[in-house]
Amino acid sequence: MVETILRGLARIEGVSRSELDPLYERVETDALAALLGHARDADCAVGVEFMTDDYTVRVSNDGRVYIHDGVPTVAPRR
Repeated sequence: MVETILRGLARIEGVSRSELDPLYERVETDALAALLGHARDADCAVGVEFMTDDYTVRVSNDGRVYIHDGVPTVAPRR
């Protein structure tokens, strides 16, 4: 999952993965992987969203990774 995030950020930035700052400086990658793995094993839906540089990264326990410009969007509560 971390490699998927790095590949996506590198592609968006037009650089190699080695040119990016380490992701672990912004996110506790081991904890993220453990949380998503536990949710997957328990058959629960979990998603995590965080900011890195100018991008919002959203990952889910089903392996999907979304990266987009700007700040996270939050749906209004009803």
